[in-house]
Amino acid sequence: QCEQEHKEVKAFYQRTNKNDAVGQITQLERREAALQKLTRQKNEAARIPPIATVEEPAPETSGQKRKRGSQTPAKEILPTVDFVESESLPYTPPEVHFHISMSRNFHCNIPMWLNDHAGDPAVADFLPKLREHLLSRVLHPTWSGNGREYTPEERAKLLIVNNRLYRHKVLRINYTSYDLRRGQDSMNPRTHADIMMLAPEDSADADHTFTYARVIGVFHVDVIHNVVGASPTAVPIPFLWVRNFRLDRSFKGGFRKRRLHRIEFVPESDPDAFGFINPDEVIRGCHLVPAFAHGPSERVPQSLARHKGEFDDWKYHYVNLYVAF
Repeated sequence: QCEQEHKEVKAFYQRTNKNDAVGQITQLERREAALQKLTRQKNEAARIPPIATVEEPAPETSGQKRKRGSQTPAKEILPTVDFVESESLPYTPPEVHFHISMSRNFHCNIPMWLNDHAGDPAVADFLPKLREHLLSRVLHPTWSGNGREYTPEERAKLLIVNNRLYRHKVLRINYTSYDLRRGQDSMNPRTHADIMMLAPEDSADADHTFTYARVIGVFHVDVIHNVVGASPTAVPIPFLWVRNFRLDRSFKGGFRKRRLHRIEFVPESDPDAFGFINPDEVIRGCHLVPAFAHGPSERVPQSLARHKGEFDDWKYHYVNLYVAF
């Protein structure tokens, strides 16, 4: 297929007026891609079984009262904030490593939100993992724990104010490039935001310098540590909800092998498949290239870990190496 791609470009060229041909070819290609996407969505919808017909309710008798309120179902709350929504995020000072808006415009009740998505592997043990992460941030903010430090009784003493989870659109990361220049990455979970961190010493991939994850959502919560001597004032703590990658041990990569490292998603059945990360631990965004030759995974049910309409993942990704000068 790749060898025949030049024919596509030539066909597009014939449809231009030869003025600014590159720009016109780009528009034609984008238009064709959009039409193909609509066709795929239409075909996907056609394969979904029809919803059973709901019987009309019996007419009200004179002794019954009419219920007030709209019958429109509530809109599903996703980890991401919709593109059309506006959230203030002013200029990021270069001295600050990360920047997340602290607005409170988009929030949800955590227990109700988890109940709405019960059965989704992404939210399995969501609240215990979140309390574990937040408690470690409160007790030792300069380093991360292994996610299994505290007992349920200790985690219960960390109060999330109003059980509210505040959602945000974008995470900004300031970093230093290899030529000692300042750079900034902007990660939006709506567009497959992949990040890299330093690998912990006790990690299964400790022989590799970095670990990789895909950001599902950017959040913050207000917490109070309900113990003697702690401040009664609520403290906002920002964090990232991520889906973790792991190295593909059946594949050798690196400079000596002259091949890119290959990674895969941690299986959803693994307790470490999903977790939380301190934004301050993110080095920068990373460029992951799907291993198209290995194809996608088997179809799975819709999950918060994937975008709407996505029912599978690429089996493997290559970690692209690049140096910006």
